[in-house]
Amino acid sequence: VTIMIVWYIIKFFMAAPPTKEEKAAALQAQRGAWNEVITEAGKKSKVRREEKELKEYEKGLQNRASAVIDNLKDAFDASADAIHALDRKNPADAIKDVDKFEMLLKRTWRNLRTLQSYAKGEDRQKIEHIRAQVDAVHVFIIDKVKGKIPRKADANWNTAIDSIRKELVNQRGSSGAIFKELKAL
Repeated sequence: VTIMIVWYIIKFFMAAPPTKEEKAAALQAQRGAWNEVITEAGKKSKVRREEKELKEYEKGLQNRASAVIDNLKDAFDASADAIHALDRKNPADAIKDVDKFEMLLKRTWRNLRTLQSYAKGEDRQKIEHIRAQVDAVHVFIIDKVKGKIPRKADANWNTAIDSIRKELVNQRGSSGAIFKELKAL
């Protein structure tokens, strides 16, 4: 052990200090290693941040879309109620349900506008298309159904409401495509 201590003491005093070039090379190697570590950590952090932002965006889109889906579902339930009221020869309920259907379509359209302002890129284009479909149904209901239901059920009730009933059934059937597009978001 004593021999080893003596050996290292002699080696310590006999070894030449590193030159400026050796110090610079060692410093450059250390900087290169740190730069690689920092760059890699920055890339991983950026990927994690982008994934987190994408998850938050998708979650927000789904939350906002659920309100639209609920409104649309309620609207088409109101149209089914209107069809049943027409079949029961109950004009008061049919008029009330058609008004509710129209009001809920309008509310759906407004909520789609809010959803569209939140959406980005391709989702925004999809929502704009869905909004156009809902608006077309809304305008169609106003033009062809609302205000056309007779106030009293009389002898020619079935002939008077036949076209109105067909229009309501057709519009209710078109809801499937709208729901499918909203679920795909």
